[in-house]
Amino acid sequence: LYFSASDGSSGRELWAHDISNSSTWRVADINSGASDSSPGYYMAILVGDTLYFNAYDGSSGYELWAMDIEHSIIYD
Repeated sequence: LYFSASDGSSGRELWAHDISNSSTWRVADINSGASDSSPGYYMAILVGDTLYFNAYDGSSGYELWAMDIEHSIIYD
């Protein structure tokens, strides 16, 4: 399960939750620091093993990002 959330220090970022062991973790701090990247604000879709979503990196505006969920690699 992938979702947008904030831990109070890193802003709204991409998080994941594994229901098999109840673990939750921040996947990436796309807009580093306390600012939000708001991943998936406009869209998020899973195609095969790739999660496509929009996010704001703090300098280029909202852009399309992709994450290889099998290898936890994020591309912008």
